[in-house]
Amino acid sequence: MLTLHAQPRYKIADLSRATGLPRQAVATYNQWGLIRATGHNACGIQLFGQEAIDSLRRIITCRASFKIQDIRRSLAAGRDDGPNAA
Repeated sequence: MLTLHAQPRYKIADLSRATGLPRQAVATYNQWGLIRATGHNACGIQLFGQEAIDSLRRIITCRASFKIQDIRRSLAAGRDDGPNAA
């Protein structure tokens, strides 16, 4: 059965293809909290929205000039839930 979602849902491999980042880098950024899953599929695989692709593109742009902590703060500042959310 096909389930429709309000926004596109991407797996880590999809994010990797969309951004050109290695899958392991995308998974690491997820572990570090730089991107967030918006849900899971029926198999329990994390799914991400367009915001994750946008965040990864910002990371790519910023990582040559900034430390990862600075990028994390910048991304958190753009979220409604702020930098201290779980």
